[in-house]
Amino acid sequence: MGEVVAGLRPALVTLVISVVGYSYFFMPPRNTFFVQGLGGQLSVALFFFCGVACAALGESQRWAMERYWKRSVHAIDARDRKEIVHLLAATWRAHSCSGTGPQPGAFTVEEDEEKVTFRMNPCGSGQRLWRMGRYEGADGHAVMEGEHDWAYNRKGFPIYCTHCTFMNEILSITWIGYPVYPSDPPADFDHDPCTWYWYKDPADIPDRHWERYGLERR
Repeated sequence: MGEVVAGLRPALVTLVISVVGYSYFFMPPRNTFFVQGLGGQLSVALFFFCGVACAALGESQRWAMERYWKRSVHAIDARDRKEIVHLLAATWRAHSCSGTGPQPGAFTVEEDEEKVTFRMNPCGSGQRLWRMGRYEGADGHAVMEGEHDWAYNRKGFPIYCTHCTFMNEILSITWIGYPVYPSDPPADFDHDPCTWYWYKDPADIPDRHWERYGLERR
C-alpha cells in the first residue's frame, strides 16, 4: 500500500498545482497578460496529470477533490437554487474570458419548466484547447488511450476534461446523493457544445447521470 501511495505522489502534486492554476481563471482580474497573451486559458493544463497512468489518474482526481471540492459541493447544495443560476452565468462569462483571445469561449442560456441549460461552444478551457490544436501532433496534450466510465468510455477523450465527470457528477453523487452539475460532453469537440444542466428540483435529474457510472440514485 505504501508503494502505491508513493507512486501516486507525483500525480497528486501535479493535480494540486493545476487546481491552483485552474482557480486563477475563475477569479478577477481575468483579462491579464497571462490569460490573453498566452491564449491558453488553462495553459497550465501542461501540468495536469503529466505522465500519469489512467489508473492513477482517477485516484488522483478523487484524492484532490475530496480535499478542495467537497466543501464547495455542500455549500452549493445549501444555497438557493435560483441564486446558483446567476452565479453559474457569472462563472461561465469569466471562464470564457468575456469572449476574448483565439477560439474564444462562448455560451448560451436556456430555461424551461424544469431546468436551466448552459451550452458552452466552446467551453473556455478543455474544448478551447482542442480547437486551438493543442491536442494535435506528437507533442499534443494527452487523450485517453483506454475506456473508463469517468471519461464517458471514450478513447481519444481529452484527459484534461475528465475532471468534469468527477466534479460534476461522480463525487457529488457520493457526497450529496445527486450530481451537482449534470452535464454532457461534446459528441464532436470541433462542433458540438459542452452542456451543463441546472435542475430547479434535483429530483428531476434523469437517471442516466447515475447509470453512466454504474450508480443508482438513492
